[in-house]
Amino acid sequence: MSSSGAVRFFVDIDALEDIGREIRSLLDALGDGGSRPSTDDGVYGGHDVAHAVRCFLGAATRGRDDVVEQLQACAQLVDLAAREYAATESALSCQLAPASGVAP
Repeated sequence: MSSSGAVRFFVDIDALEDIGREIRSLLDALGDGGSRPSTDDGVYGGHDVAHAVRCFLGAATRGRDDVVEQLQACAQLVDLAAREYAATESALSCQLAPASGVAP
């Protein structure tokens, strides 16, 4: 980067907001995990199968919860970035705008 030129930097705030909406849409789709099937021994024909199903469901639930937690963190970061970039852009626009009534 040369020191004599202006720095060009662009953030697509609308795209950031779209990403935030998409993440929230994913979170809505994940919901609360819904109802869980019965894990009673008799439903699956025995203890071993029921135990395997319980283990699988437990791991799936923990995995889903981890995904939800990570997506929530991402949504917060994206929302914060969009707000901060919008505020910075607004502040810069005000500073760079010519004063009213003053000829350029």
